[in-house]
Parts: sequence; structure tokens; C-alpha cells
Amino acid sequence: MKAHIKPSDLGTLATYAPRTGRPGRPSKRLPQIVVLFLKQLSAGESRRRAAKFVMVSPKTIQRWLREDAKFRKSVKKAEREGQGKASYLRWVNHPFRGLRPPLPKGQRHLPRPRPHFCR
Repeated sequence: MKAHIKPSDLGTLATYAPRTGRPGRPSKRLPQIVVLFLKQLSAGESRRRAAKFVMVSPKTIQRWLREDAKFRKSVKKAEREGQGKASYLRWVNHPFRGLRPPLPKGQRHLPRPRPHFCR
């Protein structure tokens, strides 16, 4: 999967939502953006990486989750679908996979269990 997409890859998705009567910047919350975000979540990506994929700030996603119960419900459903894939991705991308765990501070090797000759 791509880490992110360019505005040219989005084509018509790079446009903003039509203006409402409210002042301020137009919203990036288009149905196509929401669908791409949910597809990334159901593929096992984190909210942050899925937000970067659709070129929306993670804080914007948090605000959408806080404001819209329907969006929150669909995000939870997509995360449940991608839960197995997400745990696999965490395992694959773990920095210590295949290596021994980091040692406690001040130790050069892991402590060995001492043999018990008599109890």
C-alpha cells in the first residue's frame, strides 16, 4: 500500500465539499474521502496512517468522530473488520521482530536462571 497519495492521484477528490451557509474554510469531508478512509481502516491501518493516506489531518478525523455519531459507528465497524490484519501488521513492523529484546539498563546480557541443586 502507498504511504500517501498525491493530489493528482485523487483527481476530482482533491476538490472541497460545496460551500454551506457557514463561514470558514470548506470541509474536506467528501463521501469519497470517507470511503477511502474506511477502506484503509478495514485493511488494518491505524487511524493516523489512514488519515495520512487520504491527506486529512488526524486531528480533523478526531473532530469528525466527536461531532458525528454515524461516522463514529462506521469507523468502529471498519476497525473491527481490520482487527486481525492490524495485529499482523503490528507484528511484522515491530522493531524487535527477529531480534532479542532490549536489555535492562546497566546489563550486558540477559540473566540466566541459576540451577537449583538442592531445595
